[in-house]
Amino acid sequence: MDWSDRINPQLHLCWSGAWRRGTIEPPRLLADHELVVVASGTCHLELAGRSLRLARGGWAIVPVGAWHRSQALDGACVRHCIHFDWEHTGRPPATPWFRFAEHPGGLDATPPPVWLPRELLHGTADPEAVSLAGRVCVRWRAGDRHGARALMLELLLGLVAPRSPVGTDDRSAVLATQVKDLLDRGGPDLGSLRRELRTLGHSYEHLCRCFVRTFGMPPLRYLTLVRMEAAKRLLLDGLPVATVANRLGYSDAAHFTLLFRRLLGLAPTSWLARERTAARHPSEQVTST
Repeated sequence: MDWSDRINPQLHLCWSGAWRRGTIEPPRLLADHELVVVASGTCHLELAGRSLRLARGGWAIVPVGAWHRSQALDGACVRHCIHFDWEHTGRPPATPWFRFAEHPGGLDATPPPVWLPRELLHGTADPEAVSLAGRVCVRWRAGDRHGARALMLELLLGLVAPRSPVGTDDRSAVLATQVKDLLDRGGPDLGSLRRELRTLGHSYEHLCRCFVRTFGMPPLRYLTLVRMEAAKRLLLDGLPVATVANRLGYSDAAHFTLLFRRLLGLAPTSWLARERTAARHPSEQVTST
């Protein structure tokens, strides 16, 4: 498991603000973490012994208990600032969240989780991520705490999660769901199943392996289950067995009846008689297969 899989943010305070050139925030400590995303202009951030110049899209996460100060280097410097903990505890820190150098005192800080990397997290976000940071602040101001938290999780994962290639298991599951979608739409007739599945760009055998790995049965078995569900509905609508078999792609009604009996334990006519009896006498609670 990658450390980013453990992220479960708890938000404390979100705000967006525009600075005039030269505006300086005094040195301060935080009781939580603060994600700073620059939406426009340029900001200078002194943090943990480092000096960062954050232009548009620049971002940094100020850790708990780190002295830092910031300054607007040009006009219309707009920042989105989000105070949070990496893990959701349900217990917000006692305010104030800030401690300034001129006003020393205690700070009810939540220690960072042990799995969090110790290096300073910073970088450059794409325009979509910058917009997402603004939306977190908008949701927060509107009182939508759950919506803001959901967007914050998406934002953090986009900023810090490693960009790893799609694994074999992921690709297999994607192919399996594509096969399932084809079969759920009614699927091809039995004789052309292999040909239809090959339209997905892989061999029938490979698709079968992917499907079994994800759903625990071969595609043909799943297709039969789908068709039996459709068969039950058509039988209840009053269609003859031969018509139902033909409509579902079975050229041989006897073969359809054999499959129906094998899966449901009764021949189609016997199953239908049982269902109609149950409908007439519901108090008997006849179990439907």
